[in-house]
Amino acid sequence: LKMMHGGKITSITINGNDTPANYCAAANSGVDFIWTEMQHSGGTWDGVQKMWTACPFSKAVHGVRIPNANEFDEQHAMDLGALWLEVPTVRSLAEAQEAVKWAYYPPMGGRSLGSMTGVNFRDVPGGYRQTINNNLVLTVMIETLSGLADADKIAALPGIDAVFAASSDLGNHAGYKAGDPDYEREINIVHDAAMRAHKYLCGPYNWVDRPDFKCFQGPGGHINAPAGSNLN
Repeated sequence: LKMMHGGKITSITINGNDTPANYCAAANSGVDFIWTEMQHSGGTWDGVQKMWTACPFSKAVHGVRIPNANEFDEQHAMDLGALWLEVPTVRSLAEAQEAVKWAYYPPMGGRSLGSMTGVNFRDVPGGYRQTINNNLVLTVMIETLSGLADADKIAALPGIDAVFAASSDLGNHAGYKAGDPDYEREINIVHDAAMRAHKYLCGPYNWVDRPDFKCFQGPGGHINAPAGSNLN
């Protein structure tokens, strides 16, 4: 609903191997979605299922960053009930197309139709199969020089809802640090691509006051998490 009205969207990061109790506390802390970390954690999809099913009616929607665009992880994330899917290190238009392919049911994508093994969506008005393509938020992270080269094509791809300017890895891959003129040029490439495509622009939570950024990866944990309800 906030995205429909152009509002800012916040999250908290929870490792894929965290406890259901910590997950549920974070999911009811006031943020909009949970960034379940499956790229840089020792978590398993079995562990994610235990966390997500522990609080199926939490205030925040279930979201996850998978390792990359691929059928296995996207299928598991979606069948467990993800409504926010974060795909990192998208280096090309072709990788973005793979992300779209496995996230959506046909005709938009190639997702397999299987039983939902996590959150129960059987009672969703209109039916889950008929509505999820319109309710999923698919976000891709641009983190490399090759990704920057394809930024406009990636951002404009149908099915991509948001583009994340990966602050750490853009510096990691190119050798620049925050504040360097060339680093800022990298961020501006992602910014401009998202604006031209009329897509949400995302970044780390400490960029909450940067112009045009509207969705954010929050810090780890749930004790001092930012309250999404305070952002309009």
